[in-house]
Amino acid sequence: MSKTEQRDYDDAQEPERRNFFGGSPKRVFFKLVILSLVVGFVMRVMDITPGTIFGTLGRYVGATFADLGSFMGDLGIWFGFGAAIVFPLYILIRLWRRLVA
Repeated sequence: MSKTEQRDYDDAQEPERRNFFGGSPKRVFFKLVILSLVVGFVMRVMDITPGTIFGTLGRYVGATFADLGSFMGDLGIWFGFGAAIVFPLYILIRLWRRLVA
Protein backbone atom coordinates (compact mmCIF):
# COMPACT_ATOMS: atom_id res chain seq x y z
CA MET A 1 0.00 0.00 0.00
CA SER A 2 1.46 3.33 -1.01
CA LYS A 3 1.70 6.31 1.33
CA THR A 4 -1.14 8.04 -0.53
CA GLU A 5 -3.38 5.00 -0.24
CA GLN A 6 -2.50 4.65 3.46
CA ARG A 7 -3.31 8.34 4.08
CA ASP A 8 -6.65 7.98 2.25
CA TYR A 9 -7.42 4.89 4.33
CA ASP A 10 -6.50 6.70 7.58
CA ASP A 11 -8.62 9.72 6.59
CA ALA A 12 -11.57 7.42 5.91
CA GLN A 13 -11.11 5.75 9.31
CA GLU A 14 -10.82 9.04 11.25
CA PRO A 15 -14.61 9.79 11.44
CA GLU A 16 -15.18 6.28 12.80
CA ARG A 17 -12.51 6.82 15.47
CA ARG A 18 -13.99 10.19 16.37
CA ASN A 19 -17.46 8.68 16.73
CA PHE A 20 -16.20 5.77 18.81
CA PHE A 21 -14.10 7.86 21.20
CA GLY A 22 -16.31 10.94 21.24
CA GLY A 23 -13.67 13.14 19.64
CA SER A 24 -10.11 12.78 18.47
CA PRO A 25 -8.30 9.98 20.33
CA LYS A 26 -5.54 12.33 21.56
CA ARG A 27 -8.02 14.81 22.98
CA VAL A 28 -10.07 12.08 24.64
CA PHE A 29 -6.90 10.56 26.13
CA PHE A 30 -5.93 13.95 27.55
CA LYS A 31 -9.39 14.41 29.07
CA LEU A 32 -9.24 10.94 30.65
CA VAL A 33 -5.81 11.64 32.16
CA ILE A 34 -7.03 14.92 33.71
CA LEU A 35 -10.25 13.33 34.97
CA SER A 36 -8.30 10.42 36.46
CA LEU A 37 -6.04 12.82 38.34
CA VAL A 38 -9.00 14.79 39.72
CA VAL A 39 -10.93 11.67 40.76
CA GLY A 40 -7.78 10.16 42.27
CA PHE A 41 -7.15 13.33 44.28
CA VAL A 42 -10.74 13.42 45.59
CA MET A 43 -10.63 9.72 46.49
CA ARG A 44 -7.30 10.17 48.30
CA VAL A 45 -8.64 13.14 50.30
CA MET A 46 -11.75 11.16 51.25
CA ASP A 47 -9.64 8.05 52.07
CA ILE A 48 -11.52 5.90 49.56
CA THR A 49 -9.81 3.19 47.53
CA PRO A 50 -11.01 1.33 44.45
CA GLY A 51 -11.08 -1.79 46.64
CA THR A 52 -13.52 -0.08 48.99
CA ILE A 53 -15.80 0.88 46.12
CA PHE A 54 -15.71 -2.50 44.39
CA GLY A 55 -15.96 -4.37 47.70
CA THR A 56 -19.06 -2.41 48.66
CA LEU A 57 -20.51 -2.95 45.20
CA GLY A 58 -19.78 -6.68 45.46
CA ARG A 59 -21.49 -6.93 48.85
CA TYR A 60 -24.48 -4.99 47.52
CA VAL A 61 -24.85 -7.28 44.49
CA GLY A 62 -24.44 -10.35 46.70
CA ALA A 63 -27.10 -9.12 49.12
CA THR A 64 -29.42 -8.33 46.23
CA PHE A 65 -29.09 -11.85 44.84
CA ALA A 66 -29.56 -13.32 48.33
CA ASP A 67 -32.74 -11.27 48.76
CA LEU A 68 -33.86 -12.31 45.28
CA GLY A 69 -33.28 -15.96 46.19
CA SER A 70 -35.29 -15.50 49.36
CA PHE A 71 -38.07 -13.83 47.38
CA MET A 72 -38.09 -16.70 44.87
CA GLY A 73 -38.37 -19.14 47.78
CA ASP A 74 -41.30 -17.14 49.14
CA LEU A 75 -42.84 -17.05 45.68
CA GLY A 76 -42.61 -20.85 45.50
CA ILE A 77 -44.30 -21.18 48.88
CA TRP A 78 -47.05 -18.75 47.86
CA PHE A 79 -47.59 -20.72 44.65
CA GLY A 80 -47.77 -23.99 46.58
CA PHE A 81 -50.32 -22.65 49.06
CA GLY A 82 -52.42 -21.07 46.32
CA ALA A 83 -52.23 -24.17 44.13
CA ALA A 84 -53.41 -26.34 47.03
CA ILE A 85 -56.67 -24.37 46.96
CA VAL A 86 -57.02 -23.28 43.32
CA PHE A 87 -56.36 -26.55 41.47
CA PRO A 88 -58.83 -28.69 43.44
CA LEU A 89 -61.46 -25.92 43.14
CA TYR A 90 -60.84 -25.72 39.40
CA ILE A 91 -61.29 -29.48 39.02
CA LEU A 92 -64.44 -29.45 41.18
CA ILE A 93 -65.96 -26.58 39.19
CA ARG A 94 -65.16 -28.33 35.89
CA LEU A 95 -66.73 -31.56 37.16
CA TRP A 96 -69.77 -29.70 38.50
CA ARG A 97 -70.34 -27.95 35.15
CA ARG A 98 -70.06 -31.25 33.30
CA LEU A 99 -72.58 -32.94 35.65
CA VAL A 100 -75.06 -30.03 35.50
CA ALA A 101 -74.85 -29.56 31.72
